[in-house]
Amino acid sequence: MANSASLTRRSIRKFTGEKLSEALLDEILKAGFASPTAKNTQLWEFVVVDDMNILNAFKEVHRFSMPLIHAGLGILVCGDLNKEEHEGYWIGDCAAAIQNMLIRIEELELGACWIGVYPNEDRMAVLEKTLNLPEHIKPMGFIAVGHPDEKKAPSDRYDPEKVHRNGW
Repeated sequence: MANSASLTRRSIRKFTGEKLSEALLDEILKAGFASPTAKNTQLWEFVVVDDMNILNAFKEVHRFSMPLIHAGLGILVCGDLNKEEHEGYWIGDCAAAIQNMLIRIEELELGACWIGVYPNEDRMAVLEKTLNLPEHIKPMGFIAVGHPDEKKAPSDRYDPEKVHRNGW
């Protein structure tokens, strides 16, 4: 059986600089919209960022954000707290959207790196201010996405010692 994108996906930090087409961007966003959410609230919101001034501003508060600069495009995944029915569920919902997009990006033979935002208040504050996010919209994670300039072999992280059945 061939490896699926969920097993071959790796964090890519080097990009060619080639612009991503709108058609590819739409494919990635559709994957985010297809992700599961608690009680089907669909509380995620996506902010596509290709303004280098914004990406560079974020670099000032996140020393590991360089993949965003090299890719030239980021998708910020946010949660709408006004749609949240149970406190804290927005985090898992947004993480599921990010993972769906990462897998689709791999399928499209593009590269991506998940750049953490939440729960770092400085990172969140810069994005909230720079992107003029409403108070009830909280940034969770950024995806740097573009045409890869590196290839990484799949990694096998399966560890049977971390698998428990019917209890610890």
